[in-house]
Amino acid sequence: MIDIYDIEGNVLMRAEITSSAKREEELSKSDYISLSWNSTEKVVLPVGAYINHTYKIDKVREVTRRFLLLEEYEPTQTDEMSWKYTPEFQHPKMVLSKVPFYIRTRNSQNEEVKQHIWSFVGTMATIADKLKDFLNHEIAIGNAGWTVHYDETNSNTINVSFNDNDFISALSAIANA
Repeated sequence: MIDIYDIEGNVLMRAEITSSAKREEELSKSDYISLSWNSTEKVVLPVGAYINHTYKIDKVREVTRRFLLLEEYEPTQTDEMSWKYTPEFQHPKMVLSKVPFYIRTRNSQNEEVKQHIWSFVGTMATIADKLKDFLNHEIAIGNAGWTVHYDETNSNTINVSFNDNDFISALSAIANA
C-alpha cells in the first residue's frame, strides 16, 4: 500500500500497489510514477497531491522525493460501485514543464516586467547563466543553489527565440540552437 497525501500532508487515501505500477523517465520529456488500482470510493485528487518514493541515485545513495500531481485527477467510474484510478505522479523537476521561462527587463515606462517573448544571440555560457539565474531567483527550485560550470572552449554564438516557452521547452530550444 502507498499513502497519497494532500498539499497539507494529510493522507487522502491509501492505494494498493499493483503489477501495473511503473516509473517512467525519459530525459527532458517525462519522469513520473504511474499507479493503477480500483476502489469503491471516488476521491478526486487535487493538484499538488503527492506520494513519497525512495529510490537509488547511484549504487550507494538513496533519496526520497515527493512525486506530485500537476493537474487534478478524477477517477473513471467502471460500474455503479467501483472507480478506476490511473494517476501519474510527477517528479518535482517536471514542474519545470509548467513554469513559463522569462527574463526580467524594463518597458518603455521603465517598469520592470517579465518578458516571455524574446530572442537571444550570444554564447552558451551567457544563456547558461540566464538559466541558472532563473532557477535560483525566479522559481527558487531546490535548496542547493544552482551553479554553472561551462567548458569555455566552445565560444560559438547561438541564436534562439523564446515564445511563451515553459522551462523544459526553452532548454530544448537552446539545445537545438
